[in-house]
Amino acid sequence: MHAELGEMLQAGVVEPTKSSWSSPVVMIRKKNGSYRPCMDYQKVLLSEESKERTAFTVAARGFFQFTRMPFGLHNSPASFQRLIDQVPGLELERHVFVNLDDIIAWSAQFDEHVETLSWVFKKLNDAGLTHSLEKCQFW
Repeated sequence: MHAELGEMLQAGVVEPTKSSWSSPVVMIRKKNGSYRPCMDYQKVLLSEESKERTAFTVAARGFFQFTRMPFGLHNSPASFQRLIDQVPGLELERHVFVNLDDIIAWSAQFDEHVETLSWVFKKLNDAGLTHSLEKCQFW
């Protein structure tokens, strides 16, 4: 956890605080064997207005909603999709397709592809996003 915290501090993802709020950290093992720190917000009570946004269905049981923040909801795929859709911009529209956490870039020529990838990485950086090289496939 200390190594992950150090990386997040250095990247500016987190900062020290004197907040009166606090949630526990859970270390989740990723497919590659490394760990990801996740904040467990399950103790946070939801406002009445927010509860309906957590609705889900269980076959033969009915329709339910959470009374507390369900683990992982704050990073839902739909929220991420809205963010990542804005990253390429019009200048990359002809060469980039985005679907959740996949960014597919194509070009007719190798040099053009290298330039397109450079733009993609710059746009990700400008948006405060990072990529994992071990999850990237090139060429």
